[in-house]
Amino acid sequence: MATNTAKHSGALDAFLNLLSLVTLGWLAFAIGMICFQIIDKYLGPDNVVYYLNNFSQDRLKFGIASALIIAPIFLFVSAFLHKQYKQNKLNPASGIHTWLTYLMLFIAAIFIAGSLINIIFRFLNGDYTARSILRVLVVLLIAASIFGYYFYDLRRKSYLTKSRLSIVAFVGVILLVLILVIWGFVLVDSPAQSRAVNSDQQRANDLTQLNFLISSYYQVNGQLPPDLSVIGGQTYTDPVSGAPYGYNLVGDDTYELCAEFATDTSASVGQSIKDIYAIGIWYYHQAGYQCFQQKVAPTVNVKTAPTVPMVQ
Repeated sequence: MATNTAKHSGALDAFLNLLSLVTLGWLAFAIGMICFQIIDKYLGPDNVVYYLNNFSQDRLKFGIASALIIAPIFLFVSAFLHKQYKQNKLNPASGIHTWLTYLMLFIAAIFIAGSLINIIFRFLNGDYTARSILRVLVVLLIAASIFGYYFYDLRRKSYLTKSRLSIVAFVGVILLVLILVIWGFVLVDSPAQSRAVNSDQQRANDLTQLNFLISSYYQVNGQLPPDLSVIGGQTYTDPVSGAPYGYNLVGDDTYELCAEFATDTSASVGQSIKDIYAIGIWYYHQAGYQCFQQKVAPTVNVKTAPTVPMVQ
């Protein structure tokens, strides 16, 4: 009976410590992700859109969702684990707890060293903007906080009395998560706005694919297709209304692609960025029905190179 109890206690000790370790790592990642997006929102460049954008709605939403789910799990598991130690149901001096604590200290120490190296490197490389330094400091503070608490926890002698540092850390995590989540909700788009943005992204991707198919048709046939039904086997339609995209012939090698957009991204980029990405100008659109004129490249006649006989 004693052996079975010991095995059960060992399994529970391993499960709780591993779950605490994994959820802490995930929570630290979520907090860092939210902080990064807040920094990028206020200090990042403005001349970007969609996948070019350093501030990412998707990363911010994932960080918020992770913090909302993982934070309660981590806090509950940590509180339950300490309760087991206090009631002498588990042994805080066990090898499992000690090894996993040292593992967390090792990981935190690596991140601390990496952050300090990154700060020095960025300074020497001339990249000491507020945005870059704040991002490194976020990683440094998170890693230092984890290292400091677990170093204290490793030296803790007894769990019979409540630790002030543990209480402060517990409340601090709750307040930090609440502040970041609320701040994130202020910056994140509403579900309706996100749906509109995603639909416009799909429209822009469809126009890119249609532009490629039209160019390919021109290269093969020497003329523009009379309509979109003759290119490819897939029919591209608006993701919301189901209406076909507009296609107008302007000249022998010039045409228009048209779509109805729900959002305005025309102010998200400067003219230089639009010029660089001229092929995908529909990514920088206004709200409403809009047409984009394109000109295909001239066909290229490639002569077959003479065959060189192999020397035996």
